[in-house]
Amino acid sequence: FWSLGLPSFRIADAANVTTFSDTLSTSEPSVAANHTITFSTPTGVANTETITIDFTDGPFVDGSVDYTDIDVSIEGTGDITLEATCTTQDASAAFSGDILTITLCAAGGQSIGAGGTTTIEIGTNATSELTGDQQMTNPTAGSHEITVSAGSGPDTGTTQVAIVPTVNV
Repeated sequence: FWSLGLPSFRIADAANVTTFSDTLSTSEPSVAANHTITFSTPTGVANTETITIDFTDGPFVDGSVDYTDIDVSIEGTGDITLEATCTTQDASAAFSGDILTITLCAAGGQSIGAGGTTTIEIGTNATSELTGDQQMTNPTAGSHEITVSAGSGPDTGTTQVAIVPTVNV
């Protein structure tokens, strides 16, 4: 009678985020705008994992937007505290080029449960801790993709926003 012990493997499955949207305060080309991004992550985001939002299609210009111009709200938890890099708060938020990375800091112990909805406000609409004073600038007219990646799976999704010239009627 022979027995062969084989290691068991678990393959991480990525999922598509659901209800992903980005609502702009204005869709006018080359104008500063607020963003309200909402998505649900089927798998969730564990403490110390990240959420990235890619604005490179266009590109949108983040200019001087920093963590003080960003609010993150987690369903069931509410607004969480942000800082530039993880030290003592719930999460960090920073742009690198046109990609926003939000990291759930170990010190804050925050996580997003499976099926949880997250809302991210970028611009002067961010009022949780401080009132934001910077906005992102829209790209030229056209349809532009914004991509989110959440957690270690990662759960991913893409939405599109239309940037259109002002129309007088």
